[in-house]
Amino acid sequence: MSTPSFGDIENSKNPAIRTFFACVRKALSQTNINVVVRTVAAALWQHRREQFTIAHRVKDTLPETYVVLPSVLAGDRPEEAEPLQLGLDHMTLWNKSGKPYLLTAEPYYITKEQLKNLIQHCDGYDIDFQIDAESMYFPGHAIRLLFKKNEITPYDAIGHKQKQVE
Repeated sequence: MSTPSFGDIENSKNPAIRTFFACVRKALSQTNINVVVRTVAAALWQHRREQFTIAHRVKDTLPETYVVLPSVLAGDRPEEAEPLQLGLDHMTLWNKSGKPYLLTAEPYYITKEQLKNLIQHCDGYDIDFQIDAESMYFPGHAIRLLFKKNEITPYDAIGHKQKQVE
């Protein structure tokens, strides 16, 4: 088993990073890891969302008139659907030029059966998706499902990331 290397963080010359690292370690000694991770998530979510919005030139929307499923990216707005059968939770529809462009779902888990249902649903509408650890909702606990009509590109998945380690 290899040990991860975080020397770039632990040995950072940036005093803010060194202070933050020490504060996280101190917080871990005084509370449980879930509180610490949730605290970091609360501090980061808006910034991560803004990076995503700028990189993709999208605006987030939460339609109230219909259930959001990946099929909305193909122009379909089903009247009756059960997102949990597809493993979807904490969904955001991202519009570009006023039209649905991307959909994110950030569930805590997805079962094999839900994944089968999701693949079948997406195949029926030519929707591509990927699963990654880029959750804005609760990093370290929720996963992100990123949906797009046709094909997901590497830029769709990580274009909002910038190397910022100092």
